[in-house]
Amino acid sequence: MKNYFPFSKEVLIIKKIVSALAVICVILAVTTGIVLAVTGRPSGERPEFVPPEFDRNAVSGVPTVSDDLGWYEVYKAGMSFKAMVCGEIRIRNGAAKVYFTNPEENTLWLKLRVTTEKGDILAETGLIKPGEYLPEITFDSLPDDGEKIILRLMSYQPDTYYSGGSVTLTTVAQIKGE
Repeated sequence: MKNYFPFSKEVLIIKKIVSALAVICVILAVTTGIVLAVTGRPSGERPEFVPPEFDRNAVSGVPTVSDDLGWYEVYKAGMSFKAMVCGEIRIRNGAAKVYFTNPEENTLWLKLRVTTEKGDILAETGLIKPGEYLPEITFDSLPDDGEKIILRLMSYQPDTYYSGGSVTLTTVAQIKGE
């Protein structure tokens, strides 16, 4: 009897495996194309760093602050910068007096970010140079009255924007009437 199948069973199994692998490669290639089309970059690749802008509301000098706002110096031995900020965050009309200050003796630029405990950004300043302060910060999203919020003070080396360190403070938002 004549054999109409010139290949052995092993060769047919290998051909099926190769075909299955080819289908998997095509699926992976299509998935990669979709990810690149949607995100514009390979997954896992970090987005390009965009330096923060300087805050145009910065004022030169040292503010005069009412004692009831809890304005104090933030510094602990080993930190690369000092800052002053109000611990009493009283939000009125979407803004709070913070008197966020970068002392003149600092060599770093500073920035303040206010977040929820989960990390959602509520408000953020631009950079301020040594010898400047920001009287208030405007909130993009308002926390609930009595909600814990995080004040993150971040520092940047001039011109390079390398981090000079950061510190976080926890306080409570106070929503005041209009």
